[in-house]
Amino acid sequence: MGGAALPGARRSLVAEYVRTHGSATVAELAEGFEVSADTARRDLDLLDEQGVVRRTHGGAVAIATPAADLESVTERGTRQLAAKRAIGAVAARLVRDGETVLLNGGTTAVAVARALGTRDIALVTCSPAVAQEVGETATRGVYLLGGRYHAAFGVVIGPVRLPGAVGLRADLLITGAAGISAGGISIANIEEAEMLSGMIEAAERVVVVADSTKFDRTAFARLAGLERVDVLVTDRPPGEELGRALDDAAVEVIIA
Repeated sequence: MGGAALPGARRSLVAEYVRTHGSATVAELAEGFEVSADTARRDLDLLDEQGVVRRTHGGAVAIATPAADLESVTERGTRQLAAKRAIGAVAARLVRDGETVLLNGGTTAVAVARALGTRDIALVTCSPAVAQEVGETATRGVYLLGGRYHAAFGVVIGPVRLPGAVGLRADLLITGAAGISAGGISIANIEEAEMLSGMIEAAERVVVVADSTKFDRTAFARLAGLERVDVLVTDRPPGEELGRALDDAAVEVIIA
């Protein structure tokens, strides 16, 4: 496993190890990551709080991630097509002229891009497919974040910044999610999660676009609590528990 990793990076590796192996003990993590048993316990406690692993006596076990969370962008593109088109059309109407808009990758994000039309906006994305859809219709320009291209997920994963800029600020982030629960929003890819967390931090307003199959699910990597979400655009009303949590967090729910 290797040692000397920074705490955040080490916890990501711990989470990946538990997910890959199904479980891990404190002793094996301490030895493998060259940390004390107390440090390994603290790592597992934090990952348990984040909903990434489930703590057990002496270690942790993986939380089952629905197989659909790990499907390629091509496979996901064949499901819930009508719902995604409707969600995309509604989310596109939330974009205001003059804004800088961050748009994540994924099939629902592509549906948003297709619905935008010609707009007086600057669009920043990690998705080549989104950039191609928008093309020259974003009159203030389309900017693609740099990094490594992950073909299965259809996104470029890297720092949330542009050449020549110290930092990136956006008026609006529109993002999909693999899971929406009372505990927050989550996705399956832990590498993408770090980038998306940066997008959330950079945005003034956050709109989550997700169909109802994502309700009451917790994917591998938690992005943020519901209090960081301003609007949820979906195809059906959430159930009682999730609906109450969204109300408590003052999230506006729009049914497409």
